[in-house]
Amino acid sequence: MPPIDEYYEFQIGEGIRIAIDVDEGDLDSVSSPSSQMRRVKNRPLGPPQPFVGEPIDADVLSLSAGAGFVLAIDDTANLSPGWYLQDLRFLVSGVPFITSPVGIRLVPAVTGSEP
Repeated sequence: MPPIDEYYEFQIGEGIRIAIDVDEGDLDSVSSPSSQMRRVKNRPLGPPQPFVGEPIDADVLSLSAGAGFVLAIDDTANLSPGWYLQDLRFLVSGVPFITSPVGIRLVPAVTGSEP
């Protein structure tokens, strides 16, 4: 896995939404989209590292007009601060594809955080 130089930052307690654009091809030939987010120990800059804990399932929402998908996790209140990776798995005419992972950093929110 290549180093992840850019990442999305969200506060614990807010919903996560990440858009995945479809640059080419026919969205109608895409089936069975699924996504999971996994925690990693450190910022994913170097070689692959082991995952920490169980995977977190994400909803995959289709965008209108065949523009792509949105990866959505509504409830982050019980997640730990830290670094996560998320990807999208789907089939195109029955052939499996997996996107490169995106980096996600969860940070504590000021409002509603425990002291």
